[in-house]
Order: sequence, then structure tokens, then C-alpha cells
Amino acid sequence: MTVDNKYPAIYSNYESTNNSNLFFIGSLMHSIDYKKSSGGFIHGFRYLIKLFTQVNYKIPYNIMFFKKDAEGFKSLAKYIYTRTNTSSSLYQMYGVILDAFYTDNDNIIYYNDITLSIAMTLIDRNIFNFIHFTYGNKKNTDLNTLSKFDKYDPQFLHYEIVIFDKNNFDSIDRIIFEEELVADFTDIKYYEKILRTLYSIT
Repeated sequence: MTVDNKYPAIYSNYESTNNSNLFFIGSLMHSIDYKKSSGGFIHGFRYLIKLFTQVNYKIPYNIMFFKKDAEGFKSLAKYIYTRTNTSSSLYQMYGVILDAFYTDNDNIIYYNDITLSIAMTLIDRNIFNFIHFTYGNKKNTDLNTLSKFDKYDPQFLHYEIVIFDKNNFDSIDRIIFEEELVADFTDIKYYEKILRTLYSIT
């Protein structure tokens, strides 16, 4: 058990750490993302259960391909822009479920709705990119300044494009997008920043 004996200790495939072939789904999956995300609740663990089936029953992941040219960058930027405004999996399982992508010759290969541990096994590159929603350092949040957002150090929900180094298990850089109190990221400035980012990192 873990987390003060509240949850079973499990691996990233949701298998018990000391009882082989014993798996957990539902709110018991929350031991991995306890106090990090929403895996203890139906709006979160429904996406974890989908991942569970993909990991343990070899169900294919959703993979997309974009050309590494001007039109491909625009198509990918539009897709990411749409995802960040419509994907409930990224939104509900912030900090856990992500989209990952990397360059392979003339293509950009894009995975939907995976975790970092899954990306580490799927992507045979030392460096890859991922998009996820996250919060800032909530310990430093002053609730009296709710309307005074800091686009360089957001405290509330926002998304980031992270350049990740698999060898060091750490980010090389992260492109931070401005927070929005009502999670409305439809302003054209978000699309433009995504497009600029893609040109600079792929």
C-alpha cells in the first residue's frame, strides 16, 4: 500500500508492485497521480482505464503524421490549437495525460492521449516534445490577485509544449502559454505562438 495506506502501490501499467498479474482500475489508479491530477474521480480515471486497455491489451495508440514543411506545420499547429480547446482528456488529467510528437526524416509523428512513461517506451528518440496542461506553483498563489495574471509565470491552468530529454528524464526547455481563468484558449495568439514554436523546435 501507499499514500498512508489509502491506495495500492502500482507500476505505470497499473499492476501491483508485489503481486504479479494483479491489476487495478477505477479510483485505485489514483496512487500514481495522487495530489497531482484527477485520477481518483470518474472524470479522470475514465481516461486512465482507456490507457490501461491500450497498455495491457496491445490496443493501438492514435498516431498521426504531418509533413515537415510549411503546410505540415500549419496543419499541426491547427490540430494542437484545436486539441487544447476541445480535449477533455488533456484538460481533466492535467499533468499526466499528454500528446507527444517528434520528427522522423520528412514527417512529424504525433501521438494522442498517452503518458510520459508510455512516450518513453514508444518513441525511439532521445529528444521528443509533448504538450500537456498543468498548474504553476500553487503554494505561491495569492488568491487576492486572481485577475492579475502573469504570462511569464502562470499559477493557474495553462498548457506547455515541453522539449524532453529521455536520457536525463528531464525537460530541456518548455514553451509556456498564458493561463486562462475559464480555460478559453481560442484567441488567435495561441495558434500563432504554437506555429512559431513548431518552426523553432522541429
